[in-house]
Amino acid sequence: MMAVPIEVDGDGIELGLPTPLFEGDYDHEIVGNANYDVAADGRFLMLRRSDPSKGHLIVVLNWDRELEAALGRR
Repeated sequence: MMAVPIEVDGDGIELGLPTPLFEGDYDHEIVGNANYDVAADGRFLMLRRSDPSKGHLIVVLNWDRELEAALGRR
C-alpha cells in the first residue's frame, strides 16, 4: 500500500513520489477480496500475514455492551 502526495493549484495537479504506508509482511494475495477496509472517518484496517506459531485472532463485537452489563449499567 503506497501513498502519493497531491498538489492542486490553478495550473492543474502535481503528483509527488510514492512512499510505502506500512512496513511488514501484509497479506496481498487474497483472490477476489480486499486485504484492507477504510471507515468513514478515515481509520483503516489492513491484514497482516498470519504466523501459526503466534496463536489466533479473536474479534469481539459489541464489547461496550458486554462491559456495561458486567458493570451493572444496563
